[in-house]
Amino acid sequence: MRENKRFEGQYMEKVWFAEEHVRRARKLETVVDDERAADWHRAFDGQHHPHLQSLAIHQYSIFLSASRLKIDAPNLTSAVLKNTVPIFISPLRMLQKLVLHLEEGFMIRGDAPVLNILRTTPLLSHLDLKLQVVSNSVIDEVNTSDAPVALEHLRKVDIQLQGSVDNALLMPSIQAPETTVVRSALLSNCARQNDLLGALPQLRCECCNLVNLAVDSLFAFSTSSTRVKERANGHVTFVQVSGDINTPLTLIPNFTINAHINALVARFQAPYDVARSAPALTSFFRAYSSVTILRLDTDAQTNRALYHLLAENAKAVRSDSDGFLFPALDTLSVVRSSKLYMDSLELVKAHWDAVVDLLEARAVIRRRVRVLSLWGEWAWRRSLDAESLRVIEERAIDLASIYVDEVDDCRDDLD
Repeated sequence: MRENKRFEGQYMEKVWFAEEHVRRARKLETVVDDERAADWHRAFDGQHHPHLQSLAIHQYSIFLSASRLKIDAPNLTSAVLKNTVPIFISPLRMLQKLVLHLEEGFMIRGDAPVLNILRTTPLLSHLDLKLQVVSNSVIDEVNTSDAPVALEHLRKVDIQLQGSVDNALLMPSIQAPETTVVRSALLSNCARQNDLLGALPQLRCECCNLVNLAVDSLFAFSTSSTRVKERANGHVTFVQVSGDINTPLTLIPNFTINAHINALVARFQAPYDVARSAPALTSFFRAYSSVTILRLDTDAQTNRALYHLLAENAKAVRSDSDGFLFPALDTLSVVRSSKLYMDSLELVKAHWDAVVDLLEARAVIRRRVRVLSLWGEWAWRRSLDAESLRVIEERAIDLASIYVDEVDDCRDDLD
């Protein structure tokens, strides 16, 4: 009992010290993880902090999940708030970095609480949001304006949404330069993908010439530049964790400058079913007719379906028609990892047969691939069937070389 009283006394001394001195702080970082969160909340809430420039609050106490913290710190340049939904009393005219992460139990109803903050941050350059959105949350407010939020200095934005995401897409309400690096992740179904993608001028950045598509249990799409001087500009990453993958496949080409895209990287892994998505995937590929470099990274379950799709297109469609995929293709990069070699010899052979079939189909219609580039792990030497694998690969590469001008073997030697 005496120890408990002594501990409580020491704790209250800290609270009183904070109340007395926190107003003079220039930098403040705190972790709140128990029922005493309300004590700290009271010591800071609504107090004027004219000198505070950097604020970091990491809250893990569910006791304050339905409350909001009033912050009066007009000279903030950096605010990192985790599980704290703020009300900024003063405009944040100096703020350059805002991080707001709300985990389960800390939820908002819509995007108004965030947009109203952003309207007061003209110098913001870094925005990082992870939001839980639910339609019955008690945390909500009225949007102070219907006009878009202009953030002309924004250089990087990362927004992750979960729950009723259609109520808080945010990017359709934000105007940022097309050179802003954007990452948008949807962890729940979204019916307004067209609105979201249409609000990303970064997708139409003229500096972007590379498209990267990765599909397995989630969908990830990005645009960037292969030119060194422009790699930091206009990069967009769109991630969808749930929902119909065919929807973004169909929509995205409507919002990119397709004629500028000359390189495409496609990574398909199980459980993605290429055959089931064939119409949408074909439409996606067809949109990027200026691609000269195609890099395909597949596992044993998906590679045959993908190469079959491309080969059948070459066999069935006139090479001078709009339906022919990748008419400008110069270099095909085939990527495979050591995981492929944990499968049967039949699957390995089928992988190479599919590659050769595609190259032959294009050569027959005089759309020959000039360079076949091989990437990945050189893993057959570690296999129990090393000799059989070596024979399969050497024969396949010899056969493939008939249909290309050059084989560029860049695989890793793991011996």
